[in-house]
Amino acid sequence: MLLKWAAHAFIRKTRLEYLQLAGKVRILREELPVSEKILQALHNLCATAPDLARRSEELSQVLQIDLTEIEKVLDNYRLEGFAESFVDNEGKKRYYLTGSGIIKVCALFT
Repeated sequence: MLLKWAAHAFIRKTRLEYLQLAGKVRILREELPVSEKILQALHNLCATAPDLARRSEELSQVLQIDLTEIEKVLDNYRLEGFAESFVDNEGKKRYYLTGSGIIKVCALFT
């Protein structure tokens, strides 16, 4: 019985530590600059190849950020080699991360 109680106590303590850590991670992500939030959103939406590219309108809706700001940031990332863009058959601009962009996003988590 004592062993069972000790196991439950350990699990509760570990769960609490995890929840506290998860809270800290969430706070850190919320403090990211808008430009990095945009890169992270592309990554989270799996926009890592032309056939997976996302429209700037989608990003604007997901992040609740003005469309012109989204496109400005992504056009700068395109110039830096972190993203690519093209106009789809509906005339909408689509963006996706390059290999360098994926590495940049992954570096945000370390």
